[in-house]
Amino acid sequence: MGSMIRVLEKILDWDEVMTEIQEKGIYHKKIPAPSSGLMDFVVEVWADGDMIKVSIAHYTVQNGDLMRDPEVVCILLPHAKELIPIYYRNDFVGVEEYLTPHRRRSVLSYLNNTWAKSLLFWGYVKKD
Repeated sequence: MGSMIRVLEKILDWDEVMTEIQEKGIYHKKIPAPSSGLMDFVVEVWADGDMIKVSIAHYTVQNGDLMRDPEVVCILLPHAKELIPIYYRNDFVGVEEYLTPHRRRSVLSYLNNTWAKSLLFWGYVKKD
């Protein structure tokens, strides 16, 4: 398992997510850091018109402020089991960008090849 969509499938019950979106408009799940020195992992899912959007983020607090390191917002294509990144933010380095098609490829590669594997390695998600 190396893709972020497969990681999300392990931690989310999609039927529960869709029910909560219909009832409340948003679904929120926080996975506490598995050990000290690591940041909490947060997934939020909401409907935006006909689209389903997913925010994937690591959060920590610095000087009383919630800091994203990073946050990526994606459009979810549920039938294709695909995420399309559209927004990236990292508060520690002062980067915030709405992604162009070229940058989407590099952020998607980061999601699938680095971040998803890191979540497994550090124990946020149980391995197969």
